[in-house]
Amino acid sequence: MILALVIGALTGLAVVRLHRPHRASRMRLYPVGGAPWRRVLFPVAGSLTIGYLLYKYFPNARGSGVPQTKAALFARDGRITLRTVLGKFFCTSATLASGIPSAARALRCRSAQA
Repeated sequence: MILALVIGALTGLAVVRLHRPHRASRMRLYPVGGAPWRRVLFPVAGSLTIGYLLYKYFPNARGSGVPQTKAALFARDGRITLRTVLGKFFCTSATLASGIPSAARALRCRSAQA
């Protein structure tokens, strides 16, 4: 029971740690009243940059995480390197910060209004 509480607390801290840089960079990338082209340019540039980083430097950090963790348990004797963990953390944070999910949502909302 104590182990479950410690894991839950650490997971909560990691989520907060992931959300803070995301929120700060989104405020800089997408200021209130900013140009509409930013909603297209930044997600595309973010996708290309993160894709390159995943391809070149963090190949084991690709994917949603659950299948890759299962693969590590069976194929790599349960070992997940620190490089993979840090790469996953950085790339996920950068992907969210570049506005990829929110930009797609904004484009859908605008096309529905038209």
